[in-house]
Amino acid sequence: KNIVARNSWKDMGKVMGRAAMVTTPTPLAAKAMHEHAFLPDVLPLSNGIDASVYELQPGEQITPHEHPTVLFVGRLAEEKHVDVLIDAVAKTPEHLRVHAEIIGGGEVKAALQEQVKRLGLQDRVVFRGLVSDEELRLAYLRADVFVMPGTAELQSLVTLEAMSASTPVALADAMALPHLVEPGRNGYLFTPGNSDQLSEQLTSILELTTEERAKMGAESRSLVDRHSLEATLSTFEDLYYGRPVQQQAF
Repeated sequence: KNIVARNSWKDMGKVMGRAAMVTTPTPLAAKAMHEHAFLPDVLPLSNGIDASVYELQPGEQITPHEHPTVLFVGRLAEEKHVDVLIDAVAKTPEHLRVHAEIIGGGEVKAALQEQVKRLGLQDRVVFRGLVSDEELRLAYLRADVFVMPGTAELQSLVTLEAMSASTPVALADAMALPHLVEPGRNGYLFTPGNSDQLSEQLTSILELTTEERAKMGAESRSLVDRHSLEATLSTFEDLYYGRPVQQQAF
């Protein structure tokens, strides 16, 4: 694997080194490309998101969940570590009756369903599978907390979508996810794989008053502004026109 990795980085540097400018979604990725592909100048530039798509519209009413609900969106793959989320839900205080909504499909779905059955959470964890864009938007708006336990996220657009819907987050302290959290303000970071810590953070958020949780969600929404699609497109236009570019603040 090391030999393949070295050759892959070398090939990346050879091909991308011919470009006038190279961009990548996060400072973490830019640092890796500089160190391993020896690309001198890589510009961190968010993929961008139109946050307005996920905001509650004027006059729009959303029916809340009957119980506090934690949301995960993404591929059900090994590196997403959804099993950690399920374990964390099982460890939350019984009186909270925390539920989990899991959107997405993938190769570990059957194993996760078996885990839910083993923990006796069949009435508290629902697998939605693949959903429409509108159903996904409503899921973000109805969720009390969004959780991303994955350890291989280059930017995590689903987390940005959830934050656009003013949802507090609990994210694994891995790869690019720390760029999306200001601990205590819009959510928390937990040690990857540590379901005990995640359970404590979920409990902390879900025991907040409705007003306190709304304030935390509002902080999430404000942090998305630095990833605005308009700013990303404007920066790309500047690059193509050869105009000076101001680096995004992550």
